[in-house]
Amino acid sequence: MHAVSNEHEFMLLYDEYVGKIYNFILRSVLHRETAEDLTATVMTNALSSIKRRRILIQNFSAWLYKIATNELIS
Repeated sequence: MHAVSNEHEFMLLYDEYVGKIYNFILRSVLHRETAEDLTATVMTNALSSIKRRRILIQNFSAWLYKIATNELIS
């Protein structure tokens, strides 16, 4: 099992998921600028968390969507 343990690995996943997370958030808030801001927050929070601990890639997608959902709730 592989883990996301550094910024380079995160950036590869960032490229794969940033558009998906943005669209997920945009469907909820229906405002482009707000969706952009929340997406940036989600990705920043994810990177910050990765710097503190290793994240399993097989769970990365669900984990990222959970961060996005929490941002939408708050």
